[in-house]
Amino acid sequence: MGVDGSGGEGIVYVEMLEFRVGVELERIEFYCNRFLALQEKSMKPGPGNGVPYKYIKSIKGGRNMGNVTGGLQHPHTHIFILEFHTPDEKTYYLEQDPARRDFEKSIEDMLRDRLVVDFVPGEWGTPRMGERGGSVL
Repeated sequence: MGVDGSGGEGIVYVEMLEFRVGVELERIEFYCNRFLALQEKSMKPGPGNGVPYKYIKSIKGGRNMGNVTGGLQHPHTHIFILEFHTPDEKTYYLEQDPARRDFEKSIEDMLRDRLVVDFVPGEWGTPRMGERGGSVL
């Protein structure tokens, strides 16, 4: 099942940020908007002719509402959800995209922590060796 539920491959990548205490709201807003702008700025060389194309299917983001109960709340305040059509596009984003690299360098001094997860919608599988909940055999 694809990211949009229509079938085919799709990858959802979630990044949660915890800004350092004392970072001004204006700076946080500026960099959150820069993160969202990666959807338009990030280009990947196309197959065959190499013509660059916008490869990030979508980016959404917002501030953690902070009203989770049961002791499950984390200190990560800003969450971004990116969607890619293929695993190759997600790999390019993480390992090669110059727009992403520039963004990462510009924001790293403001972050206390970040948490990242990714998944394919509808694929559950069993935990792998070394994962929490997985076999230790």
